[in-house]
Amino acid sequence: MRVQQSEEGGLDLGQVTHECLCGSNFWNLQCSFEDYEISFYLLEMTCVACGNTATAPTPLDRPDE
Repeated sequence: MRVQQSEEGGLDLGQVTHECLCGSNFWNLQCSFEDYEISFYLLEMTCVACGNTATAPTPLDRPDE
């Protein structure tokens, strides 16, 4: 998936991706746990490497194979 930059230089919130424009796929995001598994997560995430923001993917965002 090719992502596009916003006018401010980062990713647009609402741009669902698993890889940042800088090439990193490591993100900070907020989540909750139940029975030692992630049970809920917020969709806004920030790239650990460069600080760009994006929207976290969900299983429904997975391209058809």
